[in-house]
Amino acid sequence: MSAFQDQLKKDFANVFINLDEFGSEHELNGVNVRCVVQSPTEQDNLLKGLQYRGFEAVHTQQAIVYVVKDDLQEFPVKDEVMTFDGETCVVDSCENQMGMLKITLDFNHA
Repeated sequence: MSAFQDQLKKDFANVFINLDEFGSEHELNGVNVRCVVQSPTEQDNLLKGLQYRGFEAVHTQQAIVYVVKDDLQEFPVKDEVMTFDGETCVVDSCENQMGMLKITLDFNHA
């Protein structure tokens, strides 16, 4: 492992997912992990040029989860059904950003 990668791993734990700052513990597919969770609103999505994701009587809620790749047993893939804190959701996307995963999850609500 290079010095850069070693420092990056330390930064993930001590800075990016620090439990005293933005990080929190959540269950992701049965595994307790430290992560940072964002919940974009429909307005946030519209401002980014993303289309409205609602349907008549049903709408989706999104959560963006940042988690260290090594903390998960498997790399999530698009359309995979997962659980987040016991709630069923579907992976909309998953990006590996230098060892930090950015996982966008969709939750259906009536």
